[in-house]
Amino acid sequence: MVLYLIKMFGVSLGLTLMIEEAAAWIYGIRRGKDFLLVCLVNILTNPAAVFLAWVWRMYMPDGGKFLFYLVAETAVVVTEGKIYKAYLLEGRHPVWFSLAANGCSFLLGLMIG
Repeated sequence: MVLYLIKMFGVSLGLTLMIEEAAAWIYGIRRGKDFLLVCLVNILTNPAAVFLAWVWRMYMPDGGKFLFYLVAETAVVVTEGKIYKAYLLEGRHPVWFSLAANGCSFLLGLMIG
């Protein structure tokens, strides 16, 4: 069970970092400090979101899964957007960047499985 959780968290964080760093590049971010910020912000938010989703899948009925994911992802987007707004040196509309990057990450995660 422990190895499964480590693998789940590691794969999820690794894929999220690749996707959201690529999204940052597409968004026009070029400064190393901003890429580091994107990395650190995702290290902060991804494990919490993955853990909550895992707990939901383990203990709650399937009926409210979509609403739960919507609420959890909204919290992630708002949290990341506020951090980006405060600290991102490049790029306009940091909340839109957060929404786009997390949207890509979330949808690709759903497609992967």
